[in-house]
Amino acid sequence: MKKNKTVLIILLSVFVLFMGVQMGLNYLINAKVTEVLKKTKPTITYELLDYSLLFNELQVTSINASNNAENSYRANVALLKLQGFSLMDFISKEQLHFGKLIIVNPVFRYVKEKDVKSSTKEVNMDGFSAILIDEFEVDHADLFFKQQSKSTSATISFLVKDIKLTAQTLKNKIPFEYGDSSFNVADFYTDLSELELLKFKELKTVNGTVAITDLIIQSKDSKKELSKKLTEEKEHLDLFFKRIELEDFCITEVNHQQKLAASNVKIIAPELKFFRDKRVADNTIYKPLYSEKLMRLKTLIDFPVIEIKEGLVVYEMLMDEGDEIGALVFNDVNAILKVSNLKGREQLCLDAESMFMEKSPFALTIEFTDLAHNNFTSKGVLKDFKTDYINPFLYKILNTELKGEIDDLYFTISGNNTLATGDVKMKYDNLKLQINKYNLLKRTLHAVGNLVLKNTSSKEPEQFRKGTIKEERVQTKSLFNFLWISLRTGILDVVS
Repeated sequence: MKKNKTVLIILLSVFVLFMGVQMGLNYLINAKVTEVLKKTKPTITYELLDYSLLFNELQVTSINASNNAENSYRANVALLKLQGFSLMDFISKEQLHFGKLIIVNPVFRYVKEKDVKSSTKEVNMDGFSAILIDEFEVDHADLFFKQQSKSTSATISFLVKDIKLTAQTLKNKIPFEYGDSSFNVADFYTDLSELELLKFKELKTVNGTVAITDLIIQSKDSKKELSKKLTEEKEHLDLFFKRIELEDFCITEVNHQQKLAASNVKIIAPELKFFRDKRVADNTIYKPLYSEKLMRLKTLIDFPVIEIKEGLVVYEMLMDEGDEIGALVFNDVNAILKVSNLKGREQLCLDAESMFMEKSPFALTIEFTDLAHNNFTSKGVLKDFKTDYINPFLYKILNTELKGEIDDLYFTISGNNTLATGDVKMKYDNLKLQINKYNLLKRTLHAVGNLVLKNTSSKEPEQFRKGTIKEERVQTKSLFNFLWISLRTGILDVVS
């Protein structure tokens, strides 16, 4: 009996000692945190801070932080948990090592009204060799950022493992190393500009595999309202991507330059709709070719395979008279795009197949053979083409009517930033061209009224007629305009 009483006293003493140490630690931690918070410029408050010696866990509830400056921010955190502090690593290795950091339901708002020069301060580790976190988890973070007229919002959850922060990693653009990770971003929205926005329903990542659903890039205004705001040409955008998948996606750093890469990208069921109001003045600034844009990028990108499946491309135009002239439609678009600006692996290539106006098979390849000098080669095939598909465009844009049918059209164009050359061959019958006004064709056809054409290729070898291409690039126009003008020159050489 006396022995049991002794054991009970010892247990009670240990419990009282433990509780005393527990209470003492909580008091010291609260006092230290309060002292630190008094010195901070933003106002930071919390409802409860509790440290469990038994579970080696720190919990802080209802954290609030804010400031009252012109560039203001506000942060609220429902719960913060810091688990598994390693005392041995702290003593023997001078490392701050935590098992897990959990942040639950944080809300962050940041509004930047003015541009303020940020002072760059050297960050040091205050005597620690490293800060290690085995797992960092954020659950349903509600984020909102606004910079003048642009805003971004999203709900984010993520888990990142094996975070390591050292004096060396602080020198990098990504100031820490990390291992496996998973992210979930929902209801993302951002202003790309005053006229355009980007949003998507969901983004999920698990160990390098990324999936984005229902991504939209579009003009904020209707076609009519956008035209009222424009002083020079800009296309109205309505771009929809049902699903985008990236395999082995990674963001790394190469010689202090950020690199984005994925082994394979799939773009599933994109619908790309463009509208141009020709009543708005042309934008006469220099337009670099895609090769030049790629090589100018400050970020390295490496996407060796981008698969585009079951796509749709629609181009509409409104003419000077206010007449809508229908749409050029490419449906069932399937393509492979290869893009890289890595040194020694530079490539930019498109290989696409589609149905033009839902009836005519059309294939197109564009390959930049020398990105540094903007050299490219383009090849295409069009079959079973009835000219009445595009007569509204020809009549309004070129004051030209084309009647008949093209059975087969093949073209090859080699070019650079200034000149394109190549050849066209066509098999066609009963093709008639009527020029209604002296127009853009004047460089090739100096005639007004009806033009006598070689309206059939049936008498030619293999029933094909051939033409040549030589066209100077108007450098205020796009690559696709350059290809179209070059092809038009070749077609006219075939039939004239």
